[in-house]
Amino acid sequence: TTTAAAAAGAGVAPLLSVSGLSAGYGTGKDGRPLALAVDGADLALEPSSVLGIVGESGSGKSTLARAISGLLPPCAGAVSLAGRTLGGAVKDRSKDDLRRIQIVFQSPDVSLNPAQSVDDILGRPLAFYFGVRGAEQRAEVARLLDMVRLPGSFASRRPHELSGGQKQRINLARALAARPDVILCDEITSALDTIVTRSIIELLQELQSTQKLAFAFISHDISTVASFSDQIVVMH
Repeated sequence: TTTAAAAAGAGVAPLLSVSGLSAGYGTGKDGRPLALAVDGADLALEPSSVLGIVGESGSGKSTLARAISGLLPPCAGAVSLAGRTLGGAVKDRSKDDLRRIQIVFQSPDVSLNPAQSVDDILGRPLAFYFGVRGAEQRAEVARLLDMVRLPGSFASRRPHELSGGQKQRINLARALAARPDVILCDEITSALDTIVTRSIIELLQELQSTQKLAFAFISHDISTVASFSDQIVVMH
């Protein structure tokens, strides 16, 4: 609520707006979730800004990200992008809606297919969203790797050949392949050491500046969030 009020007060229309969002798990007889993990969340993310979302484990941070992205349809409330209300579930959103909001998950070992090369991983969204294939796709993969400060030779590698920090850079590159407006970062530094975390934060700051991206950065570590967020939401 504070974030939304600040955006309105500054005269800046939010890029992403969440209003009265509730979501949870399991389905009761009344159609409501058996376990309500997020209850009436309000927030606003301005263009080319970073919104930090902090809270203890179990406060609903990841559930909020999943609900915003459509992976977990909310039971109440709405998500709007550039003033237009989005469908609650992935199946109810257009391909362009899906493209514009990307999510990077906490564990790269779970979200990267171990059987695929980096070239395949980054090539898939390029083909899906833009129909880019062949030589044009290979050139775009090289550009994406450069954007996340990895050498082009990494295109032939598979996830098991990468460090934790390198895997998260590939996850970011995959999100960037969609040319999104918003990237939801769900605890993406929680499994990384302090030095690697700092390098990832510096990369996000660079991408925010050069690509005019907006980030929702979710973490339980308020010092990391405070280091580069424009505004912070606290979940209890």
